Amino acid sequence: MAKYSIRFTQDYQDAVDAILNAVAAIGEERRQHLRDAKLAVGKALHDACSGEQWYLADHLRQSIKDMEITVPTS
Repeated sequence: MAKYSIRFTQDYQDAVDAILNAVAAIGEERRQHLRDAKLAVGKALHDACSGEQWYLADHLRQSIKDMEITVPTS
C-alpha cells in the first residue's frame, strides 16, 4: 500500500469536494467550483509522493477537463 502524504490527501479531498459541489451547482457557481477543483488538483499533483498518487491526481484532473467540456455551465 502506498504511503500518502497528509498534504496530498487533503488537496485531493478538496478537489473531490469541489467537483461534487460543481455537479450540484449551475452557472457561475459551477464555474467557481470547477476553478477550485483545478487549483486543488494542481496542488495534489505538486504534492504527490509516488506514481500512484500522481496517477490519481492526473485522472481527477482529466475528469475536471471532461466535465468542463460536457456539462453545461448555465
